[in-house]
Amino acid sequence: MPTSFSSTIMPTSLSHTILVCALAAALLGCGRNSAPVVTTPTAVQVAEFTRNAGITLPSSAQPVGWQESLGMDDSQWLQVQMPATEVAAFLASSPFSTTKLATNEQSLLYNFRDFWQSPPQRHRSGQESLPNGQFLNIVIDDSDATNAVVYLMWHET
Repeated sequence: MPTSFSSTIMPTSLSHTILVCALAAALLGCGRNSAPVVTTPTAVQVAEFTRNAGITLPSSAQPVGWQESLGMDDSQWLQVQMPATEVAAFLASSPFSTTKLATNEQSLLYNFRDFWQSPPQRHRSGQESLPNGQFLNIVIDDSDATNAVVYLMWHET
C-alpha cells in the first residue's frame, strides 16, 4: 500500500524540528549559568583595557573591579578609584575630552549593574565611539567629594 506524502514527511520533519530545538537548547545552555563575577583586575587586564580603550589612567588610580565577556563582540569593564581632583585631567586626556557628560542619566547604568547593589545617586555618564566599531562607556560616581569611582566599559559591535 502506498504511503501518503504527509505521513512520510511529517515524522521526519517533526524529528528534525525536535533535533534542532535540542541542539539550540544545548548550545544556549553552554553559556554562563550564574551571574557574572566581578574580580580584582590583574596588571595585564588593566594594560589590555587601557590599550583597547585608548586611555591612560592617573598613577593614583586604583583598579578595583574587572569583568569581561568574550564572544563575537568582546566587552571589558574596569572599575577604578581615584582622587576626585584627578577626574577632570583623566577625562581631558581620554576619548571623553570633548564629550558633555550627562548628569544623573540612567540609560548607561544598566551596563554596570554587576558592580553595585544599587547605582550611585550622584553620577555623570557618557559614551564615546572609538575606531573600528568600538565604544567606550563611562559612569563616574560623584557621591564622595574626596574619591571618585570611575566605571568604564569598552566593547565591540
